[in-house]
Amino acid sequence: MKWISRATLLFYILLSSACSKDNANDKNGPQNERIANFTVIGEDAENVYEYVFNANQGNGSLTDLSQEADIARGYLTLRELNGVLSFFNFSNGNFTLTQRNVITGAVKVSENFYSDVPERAILWGTNTTDKAFIGTYTPDGSRNLGVRTIDLDTGGTQDIFLENDIQTTFQPLYKDEKLFVIYQNGLGNFEISVIDTGTNSVIKQLSYQNRAPSLGIDDAGDVIVLTSDNGNDTQYDMYDINTLEIKEQKNISLNQIFSAGPLEGRVVDDKLYYSNAYSQPSPIIFGPALFDFDTDIKTVVDMIRIVDQIEMEIGERITLISQGYDPATDLFLIGYGISNTTNLRDGGVLMISTDGELVKRIEVPFIPTYFVKMD
Repeated sequence: MKWISRATLLFYILLSSACSKDNANDKNGPQNERIANFTVIGEDAENVYEYVFNANQGNGSLTDLSQEADIARGYLTLRELNGVLSFFNFSNGNFTLTQRNVITGAVKVSENFYSDVPERAILWGTNTTDKAFIGTYTPDGSRNLGVRTIDLDTGGTQDIFLENDIQTTFQPLYKDEKLFVIYQNGLGNFEISVIDTGTNSVIKQLSYQNRAPSLGIDDAGDVIVLTSDNGNDTQYDMYDINTLEIKEQKNISLNQIFSAGPLEGRVVDDKLYYSNAYSQPSPIIFGPALFDFDTDIKTVVDMIRIVDQIEMEIGERITLISQGYDPATDLFLIGYGISNTTNLRDGGVLMISTDGELVKRIEVPFIPTYFVKMD
Protein backbone atom coordinates (compact mmCIF):
# COMPACT_ATOMS: atom_id res chain seq x y z
CA MET A 1 0.00 0.00 0.00
CA LYS A 2 1.37 3.40 -0.98
CA TRP A 3 0.27 6.71 0.56
CA ILE A 4 1.86 10.10 0.98
CA SER A 5 2.54 10.34 4.73
CA ARG A 6 1.76 13.34 6.95
CA ALA A 7 4.63 15.82 6.94
CA THR A 8 4.76 16.63 10.65
CA LEU A 9 7.28 16.55 13.47
CA LEU A 10 5.23 13.98 15.37
CA PHE A 11 7.92 11.34 15.24
CA TYR A 12 9.28 13.15 18.30
CA ILE A 13 6.19 12.36 20.35
CA LEU A 14 7.27 9.24 22.21
CA LEU A 15 6.64 10.14 25.83
CA SER A 16 3.35 10.00 27.69
CA SER A 17 2.70 13.06 29.77
CA ALA A 18 2.04 12.63 33.47
CA CYS A 19 -0.03 15.78 33.34
CA SER A 20 -3.80 15.54 33.67
CA LYS A 21 -5.83 16.01 30.49
CA ASP A 22 -8.73 17.64 32.32
CA ASN A 23 -7.67 21.26 31.93
CA ALA A 24 -5.45 23.55 29.91
CA ASN A 25 -3.92 26.70 31.33
CA ASP A 26 -3.76 30.11 29.71
CA LYS A 27 -0.87 32.48 30.40
CA ASN A 28 -2.17 35.98 29.90
CA GLY A 29 -0.37 38.53 27.79
CA PRO A 30 -1.37 42.19 27.65
CA GLN A 31 -4.98 42.44 28.79
CA ASN A 32 -5.82 45.20 26.32
CA GLU A 33 -5.05 42.97 23.35
CA ARG A 34 -7.64 41.11 21.31
CA ILE A 35 -7.79 37.36 21.94
CA ALA A 36 -8.69 34.72 19.37
CA ASN A 37 -11.16 31.88 19.58
CA PHE A 38 -9.60 28.77 18.07
CA THR A 39 -9.92 25.03 17.64
CA VAL A 40 -6.78 22.93 17.38
CA ILE A 41 -6.15 19.23 16.80
CA GLY A 42 -3.18 17.54 18.44
CA GLU A 43 -1.66 14.36 19.82
CA ASP A 44 0.27 12.91 22.69
CA ALA A 45 2.00 9.55 22.74
CA GLU A 46 -1.32 7.69 22.80
CA ASN A 47 -4.32 9.69 21.60
CA VAL A 48 -5.69 12.41 19.32
CA TYR A 49 -7.33 15.47 20.88
CA GLU A 50 -9.45 18.48 19.98
CA TYR A 51 -9.11 21.63 22.07
CA VAL A 52 -11.60 24.50 21.71
CA PHE A 53 -10.57 27.81 23.27
CA ASN A 54 -13.23 30.41 24.12
CA ALA A 55 -11.75 33.91 24.24
CA ASN A 56 -14.65 35.42 26.20
CA GLN A 57 -14.45 32.80 28.93
CA GLY A 58 -10.66 32.69 28.89
CA ASN A 59 -10.51 28.89 28.90
CA GLY A 60 -11.03 25.89 26.70
CA SER A 61 -12.53 22.41 26.52
CA LEU A 62 -10.64 19.25 25.65
CA THR A 63 -12.09 16.27 23.76
CA ASP A 64 -10.31 12.94 23.41
CA LEU A 65 -11.07 12.05 19.78
CA SER A 66 -9.48 8.64 20.15
CA GLN A 67 -12.07 7.69 22.75
CA GLU A 68 -15.03 9.61 21.36
CA ALA A 69 -14.59 8.93 17.63
CA ASP A 70 -12.07 6.04 17.62
CA ILE A 71 -9.46 8.14 15.79
CA ALA A 72 -6.02 6.57 16.18
CA ARG A 73 -2.72 8.47 16.24
CA GLY A 74 -1.58 6.70 13.11
CA TYR A 75 -4.13 8.33 10.81
CA LEU A 76 -2.86 8.93 7.29
CA THR A 77 -4.35 12.30 6.43
CA LEU A 78 -6.45 15.04 8.00
CA ARG A 79 -8.68 17.12 5.69
CA GLU A 80 -11.02 20.00 6.46
CA LEU A 81 -14.06 21.15 4.48
CA ASN A 82 -16.85 23.46 5.66
CA GLY A 83 -16.28 22.81 9.34
CA VAL A 84 -15.97 19.04 8.97
CA LEU A 85 -12.70 17.28 9.78
CA SER A 86 -11.95 14.05 7.91
CA PHE A 87 -9.46 11.49 9.20
CA PHE A 88 -8.27 8.77 6.79
CA ASN A 89 -7.07 5.55 8.42
CA PHE A 90 -5.62 2.35 6.98
CA SER A 91 -5.77 -1.00 8.73
CA ASN A 92 -5.73 -4.64 7.65
CA GLY A 93 -5.80 -3.73 3.96
CA ASN A 94 -8.77 -1.36 4.21
CA PHE A 95 -9.31 2.40 4.37
CA THR A 96 -11.72 3.94 6.86
CA LEU A 97 -12.87 7.56 6.82
CA THR A 98 -14.06 9.28 10.01
CA GLN A 99 -15.74 12.67 9.63
CA ARG A 100 -16.38 14.93 12.61
CA ASN A 101 -18.34 18.18 12.54
CA VAL A 102 -16.44 20.61 14.76
CA ILE A 103 -19.61 22.62 15.50
CA THR A 104 -22.11 19.88 16.33
CA GLY A 105 -19.71 17.09 17.25
CA ALA A 106 -21.58 14.72 14.92
CA VAL A 107 -19.46 11.80 13.69
CA LYS A 108 -19.88 9.81 10.48
CA VAL A 109 -17.74 6.70 9.98
CA SER A 110 -17.32 5.10 6.56
CA GLU A 111 -15.67 1.89 7.69
CA ASN A 112 -13.63 -0.08 5.15
CA PHE A 113 -14.94 2.12 2.33
CA TYR A 114 -12.05 1.05 0.10
CA SER A 115 -9.80 -2.00 0.01
CA ASP A 116 -6.18 -1.87 -1.10
CA VAL A 117 -5.77 -4.09 -4.17
CA PRO A 118 -2.61 -5.06 -6.08
CA GLU A 119 -4.00 -3.63 -9.34
CA ARG A 120 -3.88 -0.06 -8.07
CA ALA A 121 -1.38 2.02 -6.03
CA ILE A 122 -2.98 4.59 -3.72
CA LEU A 123 -1.36 8.04 -3.68
CA TRP A 124 -3.65 10.35 -1.70
CA GLY A 125 -7.23 10.80 -0.59
CA THR A 126 -9.64 13.65 -0.05
CA ASN A 127 -13.40 13.85 0.30
CA THR A 128 -16.72 15.59 0.70
CA THR A 129 -19.33 14.41 3.19
CA ASP A 130 -20.66 11.81 0.74
CA LYS A 131 -17.78 11.11 -1.68
CA ALA A 132 -14.14 10.10 -1.39
CA PHE A 133 -11.60 10.85 -4.12
CA ILE A 134 -8.56 8.59 -4.33
CA GLY A 135 -5.50 9.37 -6.46
CA THR A 136 -4.10 6.22 -8.05
CA TYR A 137 -1.43 4.74 -10.27
CA THR A 138 -3.08 2.07 -12.42
CA PRO A 139 -1.81 -0.57 -12.78
CA ASP A 140 0.34 -0.72 -9.66
CA GLY A 141 3.96 -0.29 -10.67
CA SER A 142 3.09 2.16 -13.43
CA ARG A 143 2.97 5.96 -13.32
CA ASN A 144 -0.42 6.23 -15.00
CA LEU A 145 -2.35 8.78 -12.97
CA GLY A 146 -6.08 8.53 -12.36
CA VAL A 147 -8.73 9.36 -9.78
CA ARG A 148 -11.31 6.96 -8.36
CA THR A 149 -14.49 8.47 -6.89
CA ILE A 150 -16.26 6.41 -4.23
CA ASP A 151 -19.82 7.03 -3.06
CA LEU A 152 -19.53 6.70 0.73
CA ASP A 153 -23.20 5.76 1.11
CA THR A 154 -23.63 3.22 -1.69
CA GLY A 155 -20.05 2.10 -2.34
CA GLY A 156 -20.40 2.86 -6.06
CA THR A 157 -17.25 3.91 -7.92
CA GLN A 158 -16.25 5.99 -10.94
CA ASP A 159 -12.80 6.26 -12.50
CA ILE A 160 -11.20 8.97 -14.57
CA PHE A 161 -7.81 8.72 -16.30
CA LEU A 162 -5.56 11.79 -16.39
CA GLU A 163 -2.12 11.04 -17.86
CA ASN A 164 0.37 8.23 -18.53
CA ASP A 165 3.92 8.04 -17.20
CA ILE A 166 3.95 11.05 -14.92
CA GLN A 167 6.89 11.77 -12.61
CA THR A 168 5.00 12.48 -9.39
CA THR A 169 1.77 13.80 -7.94
CA PHE A 170 1.07 16.17 -5.05
CA GLN A 171 -1.69 16.67 -2.52
CA PRO A 172 -4.98 17.80 -4.15
CA LEU A 173 -7.35 20.68 -3.40
CA TYR A 174 -11.16 20.48 -3.38
CA LYS A 175 -13.61 23.39 -3.61
CA ASP A 176 -17.20 23.74 -4.87
CA GLU A 177 -17.42 20.42 -6.77
CA LYS A 178 -13.99 20.98 -8.31
CA LEU A 179 -11.03 18.73 -7.58
CA PHE A 180 -7.65 20.26 -8.42
CA VAL A 181 -5.16 17.47 -9.14
CA ILE A 182 -1.54 18.68 -9.21
CA TYR A 183 1.21 16.62 -10.80
CA GLN A 184 4.47 16.69 -12.75
CA ASN A 185 4.20 15.03 -16.15
CA GLY A 186 6.74 12.82 -17.85
CA LEU A 187 8.62 15.84 -19.22
CA GLY A 188 8.90 17.39 -15.77
CA ASN A 189 6.29 20.09 -16.41
CA PHE A 190 3.81 20.95 -13.66
CA GLU A 191 0.13 20.47 -14.51
CA ILE A 192 -3.20 20.99 -12.78
CA SER A 193 -6.18 18.95 -13.97
CA VAL A 194 -9.47 20.39 -12.69
CA ILE A 195 -12.13 17.70 -12.37
CA ASP A 196 -15.84 18.51 -12.15
CA THR A 197 -16.82 15.99 -9.48
CA GLY A 198 -20.47 16.17 -10.49
CA THR A 199 -19.85 15.02 -14.07
CA ASN A 200 -16.53 13.23 -13.37
CA SER A 201 -14.85 15.05 -16.25
CA VAL A 202 -11.80 17.28 -16.70
CA ILE A 203 -13.05 20.83 -17.32
CA LYS A 204 -9.73 22.70 -17.26
CA GLN A 205 -6.06 21.91 -17.76
CA LEU A 206 -3.51 24.40 -16.43
CA SER A 207 0.18 24.14 -17.37
CA TYR A 208 3.08 25.81 -15.53
CA GLN A 209 6.15 24.28 -17.22
CA ASN A 210 8.98 24.09 -14.63
CA ARG A 211 7.29 26.39 -12.09
CA ALA A 212 5.75 24.47 -9.18
CA PRO A 213 2.19 25.72 -8.48
CA SER A 214 0.99 26.29 -4.93
CA LEU A 215 -2.72 27.01 -4.89
CA GLY A 216 -5.35 28.09 -2.39
CA ILE A 217 -8.76 29.71 -2.10
CA ASP A 218 -8.94 33.32 -0.88
CA ASP A 219 -11.63 34.79 1.36
CA ALA A 220 -13.61 35.91 -1.72
CA GLY A 221 -13.71 32.35 -3.07
CA ASP A 222 -11.26 32.86 -5.93
CA VAL A 223 -8.42 30.46 -6.74
CA ILE A 224 -4.94 31.85 -6.05
CA VAL A 225 -1.93 30.18 -7.69
CA LEU A 226 1.64 31.15 -6.78
CA THR A 227 4.51 29.94 -8.94
CA SER A 228 8.21 30.76 -8.94
CA ASP A 229 11.55 29.80 -10.40
CA ASN A 230 13.09 28.20 -7.31
CA GLY A 231 11.79 31.02 -5.12
CA ASN A 232 12.60 33.81 -7.57
CA ASP A 233 10.43 35.69 -10.08
CA THR A 234 7.22 34.78 -8.26
CA GLN A 235 3.99 35.05 -10.25
CA TYR A 236 0.51 35.57 -8.79
CA ASP A 237 -2.50 34.24 -10.71
CA MET A 238 -6.13 34.66 -9.64
CA TYR A 239 -8.81 32.48 -11.25
CA ASP A 240 -12.57 32.73 -10.96
CA ILE A 241 -13.70 29.61 -9.08
CA ASN A 242 -16.78 29.22 -11.30
CA THR A 243 -15.41 29.88 -14.80
CA LEU A 244 -11.74 29.09 -14.05
CA GLU A 245 -10.84 32.07 -16.23
CA ILE A 246 -7.94 34.28 -15.19
CA LYS A 247 -9.02 37.41 -13.30
CA GLU A 248 -5.64 38.86 -12.39
CA GLN A 249 -2.02 38.05 -13.13
CA LYS A 250 1.12 39.83 -11.97
CA ASN A 251 4.70 39.38 -10.82
CA ILE A 252 5.35 39.90 -7.12
CA SER A 253 8.52 40.30 -5.07
CA LEU A 254 7.76 37.46 -2.66
CA ASN A 255 10.97 35.43 -2.74
CA GLN A 256 9.72 32.30 -1.07
CA ILE A 257 9.76 28.68 -2.20
CA PHE A 258 6.30 27.15 -1.83
CA SER A 259 5.80 23.43 -2.34
CA ALA A 260 3.60 22.21 -5.19
CA GLY A 261 0.11 21.48 -3.91
CA PRO A 262 -2.24 23.32 -1.53
CA LEU A 263 -0.92 26.69 -0.39
CA GLU A 264 0.52 26.55 3.12
CA GLY A 265 -1.15 29.75 4.28
CA ARG A 266 -4.34 31.80 4.05
CA VAL A 267 -5.24 34.65 1.71
CA VAL A 268 -7.44 37.25 3.41
CA ASP A 269 -8.07 40.83 2.20
CA ASP A 270 -5.43 40.42 -0.53
CA LYS A 271 -2.80 39.44 2.02
CA LEU A 272 -1.07 36.09 2.36
CA TYR A 273 -0.55 34.86 5.92
CA TYR A 274 1.96 32.05 5.70
CA SER A 275 4.76 30.07 7.30
CA ASN A 276 8.17 31.57 6.52
CA ALA A 277 11.00 29.03 6.33
CA TYR A 278 14.18 30.02 8.17
CA SER A 279 17.54 29.40 6.53
CA GLN A 280 19.44 26.71 8.35
CA PRO A 281 21.26 26.49 10.66
CA SER A 282 18.77 28.35 12.84
CA PRO A 283 17.28 27.71 16.29
CA ILE A 284 13.84 27.48 14.65
CA ILE A 285 12.57 26.03 11.37
CA PHE A 286 9.71 28.42 10.59
CA GLY A 287 7.79 31.44 11.78
CA PRO A 288 4.80 33.57 10.75
CA ALA A 289 4.95 36.13 7.95
CA LEU A 290 2.55 38.04 5.74
CA PHE A 291 2.73 39.42 2.22
CA ASP A 292 0.51 42.21 0.91
CA PHE A 293 -0.37 41.54 -2.74
CA ASP A 294 -1.46 45.16 -3.22
CA THR A 295 1.61 46.92 -1.81
CA ASP A 296 4.09 44.13 -2.63
CA ILE A 297 5.47 44.31 0.92
CA LYS A 298 6.59 41.32 3.00
CA THR A 299 6.51 41.41 6.80
CA VAL A 300 8.32 38.73 8.82
CA VAL A 301 7.69 38.24 12.53
CA ASP A 302 10.86 37.94 14.61
CA MET A 303 10.00 34.49 15.87
CA ILE A 304 13.46 33.79 17.25
CA ARG A 305 13.00 36.66 19.73
CA ILE A 306 9.58 35.33 20.78
CA VAL A 307 10.87 31.78 21.24
CA ASP A 308 13.74 33.10 23.37
CA GLN A 309 11.20 35.03 25.45
CA ILE A 310 9.05 31.93 26.02
CA GLU A 311 12.01 29.70 26.87
CA MET A 312 13.29 32.19 29.44
CA GLU A 313 9.81 32.42 30.95
CA ILE A 314 9.20 28.68 31.32
CA GLY A 315 12.80 27.53 31.74
CA GLU A 316 12.52 24.89 29.02
CA ARG A 317 13.19 24.52 25.31
CA ILE A 318 10.29 24.56 22.85
CA THR A 319 9.89 23.31 19.29
CA LEU A 320 7.48 25.01 16.90
CA ILE A 321 5.10 22.49 15.31
CA SER A 322 2.15 24.13 13.55
CA GLN A 323 0.78 27.49 12.44
CA GLY A 324 -2.63 29.02 11.84
CA TYR A 325 -4.20 32.43 11.40
CA ASP A 326 -7.41 33.92 12.82
CA PRO A 327 -8.91 36.56 10.46
CA ALA A 328 -11.36 37.82 13.09
CA THR A 329 -8.57 39.09 15.36
CA ASP A 330 -5.70 39.30 12.84
CA LEU A 331 -3.58 37.01 15.01
CA PHE A 332 -1.19 34.23 14.12
CA LEU A 333 -1.60 30.98 16.07
CA ILE A 334 1.55 28.93 16.68
CA GLY A 335 1.52 25.43 18.15
CA TYR A 336 4.60 24.24 20.03
CA GLY A 337 5.87 21.32 22.07
CA ILE A 338 8.12 21.25 25.13
CA SER A 339 11.46 19.74 24.07
CA ASN A 340 13.95 17.50 25.75
CA THR A 341 16.85 15.69 24.13
CA THR A 342 14.84 13.37 21.88
CA ASN A 343 11.13 13.89 22.47
CA LEU A 344 8.31 16.37 22.80
CA ARG A 345 5.89 16.42 25.72
CA ASP A 346 2.89 18.63 26.30
CA GLY A 347 2.73 21.90 24.44
CA GLY A 348 0.93 25.14 23.94
CA VAL A 349 -0.47 27.76 21.61
CA LEU A 350 0.99 31.22 21.06
CA MET A 351 -1.13 34.13 19.85
CA ILE A 352 1.07 36.59 17.97
CA SER A 353 0.08 39.90 16.39
CA THR A 354 1.04 40.67 12.81
CA ASP A 355 3.44 43.33 14.10
CA GLY A 356 5.33 40.68 16.03
CA GLU A 357 4.08 40.94 19.61
CA LEU A 358 3.26 37.94 21.80
CA VAL A 359 -0.35 38.47 22.87
CA LYS A 360 -1.09 35.28 24.79
CA ARG A 361 0.31 31.85 25.62
CA ILE A 362 -1.97 28.91 26.40
CA GLU A 363 -0.68 25.60 27.74
CA VAL A 364 -2.25 22.35 26.51
CA PRO A 365 -1.47 18.75 27.54
CA PHE A 366 -0.67 17.54 24.02
CA ILE A 367 1.23 18.60 20.89
CA PRO A 368 -0.87 20.96 18.68
CA THR A 369 -0.56 19.86 15.06
CA TYR A 370 -3.44 21.45 13.13
CA PHE A 371 -5.48 24.65 13.55
CA VAL A 372 -9.04 24.36 12.25
CA LYS A 373 -9.81 27.07 9.67
CA MET A 374 -13.63 26.93 9.81
CA ASP A 375 -13.90 28.21 6.19
